[in-house]
Amino acid sequence: MGYDGLSVEEFVRTLAANDVTQVIDVRELALSRKRGFSKTALAHALARRSIAYVNLRELGSPRALRKRLRQDRDYGAFFRDFRLHLRTAPAGEAFARAASIAGERTSALVCYERDMRMCHRKVLVELMRKRGFFPIELRAEAP
Repeated sequence: MGYDGLSVEEFVRTLAANDVTQVIDVRELALSRKRGFSKTALAHALARRSIAYVNLRELGSPRALRKRLRQDRDYGAFFRDFRLHLRTAPAGEAFARAASIAGERTSALVCYERDMRMCHRKVLVELMRKRGFFPIELRAEAP
């Protein structure tokens, strides 16, 4: 789920309304200019609703890929190269951990980008499907 355009309250309310009990933060840098969405603040907001927080920064889109995407807007190349990134040891191990913990609790993959089709979460979700998961895309409720 992407938090672009949402307040932290709307974001957490949407997670709770969908019975999410764990957030897997897949941002390379779990910092945000948007109030309440940096790692510590987000973890506290989630904890107030009994939603666990796990940061797997290795599943974030590498800076070089994000920079190139801003320049060339080539999403095909971006997704291809992100798939290759996931084959590296740290990212591959983090994906295995994400799959393991997602199997234990209803989880949401979280990043900034609202539209999953334009986010590296798209690739993560495709791989989760191949592992037998049934991911859905969450949309924020109307306030």
